[in-house]
Amino acid sequence: MSVWIVPCCLVGVFAESLEWDYIPQGPITVGEEVPLVIDATATAKSLKDIGGTGLWKVNFFGTRDPSGNGERVGFSEQLLLQPQQDLTLESAVGALQFDGLRASFDIGSVGCAGADVDHICLEYGRGNAPDPNFYFFTETGADTLITCKRLDCGAEIKMKRLLAPLEDGKLVETIATNSLEFDVKAISTEDSPGIVGNDLWQVTMFGSADPNGLGFEIEPQVQVLNRRQASMSLEPGGEVQYGRVAVNFDMSRVTCAQIEYVCMRLEKNPSASIGYTLTAVPDESVLQDCSEVHCGGL
Repeated sequence: MSVWIVPCCLVGVFAESLEWDYIPQGPITVGEEVPLVIDATATAKSLKDIGGTGLWKVNFFGTRDPSGNGERVGFSEQLLLQPQQDLTLESAVGALQFDGLRASFDIGSVGCAGADVDHICLEYGRGNAPDPNFYFFTETGADTLITCKRLDCGAEIKMKRLLAPLEDGKLVETIATNSLEFDVKAISTEDSPGIVGNDLWQVTMFGSADPNGLGFEIEPQVQVLNRRQASMSLEPGGEVQYGRVAVNFDMSRVTCAQIEYVCMRLEKNPSASIGYTLTAVPDESVLQDCSEVHCGGL
């Protein structure tokens, strides 16, 4: 049982618990804030009713400290509207309900590799200038009560198709310079989150004797996207239109008998600014697309 003492003539409030939940208001885009609606219940003890103005505050933030006492990221101060700040704490009830609180946070990146945050926290305490004044206590002796939720990385980008038709160009044996142009786009599943960041995507181009790009890869070229294309964003459930991708294919060590197709493969860029997972639906074959190519001699 906790024992607490307050100076004469000031009422004390002992905060016992803070329960809360949140609902994102819209699709999640990794690397971008999404509006949240938060419902919270605070339980507290007081020897008498506490009524007045500006009594309470509730803050929201992210952190890597499960207790909420570490560095704060994306801090949102005072989520309560004035009527909520003025709610009376009835000693016989010992609870305050704060519903419909609003904040914004990059929920999609929480818990991901390289992220600054793996917990989101709600903080409940006395208002900055309550009238009347009172003392606010917690079991730890802190002047606010913080509860945090650990979130696992939800940055799973789901792709169902890569389309990379060869639009222009042909191959010539023994020639090192063979210009090829592709029109490239990636299509996500309807339930995939979006993503915003830098150096997100990598596309590898190679030659093949197989129409599906299976087997030995001929003259593979890692990352044929330029910086702008590699950093293109994806809307939730949308497409990434990389557009025209120009590639030079070296045939100085390759014969036409070896190559019938040129292929593109979509991968996560190892230098991505966001720690996400690229998932192929239903399998890895959808992230690869091949086109038949004309090849001839001099």
